[in-house]
Amino acid sequence: MRKFSTRDFQKVLKKNGYVLERTKGSHLIYVNKEGTHIAIYQCGRGIAPSVTHKLIRDHSLKVA
Repeated sequence: MRKFSTRDFQKVLKKNGYVLERTKGSHLIYVNKEGTHIAIYQCGRGIAPSVTHKLIRDHSLKVA
């Protein structure tokens, strides 16, 4: 699985119907219309591939 930058993964979330609900420190909390929440850590190094793979798999996100 490829490594996503925070900005790239935000685009994936937006394409799947998630909108930024709030921020708390360095964490961005996204929610969709069903009420499902996803929190990602905003960092200059990007998001670990294991984290993005788990989020994509668990929330059935489309990445393309």
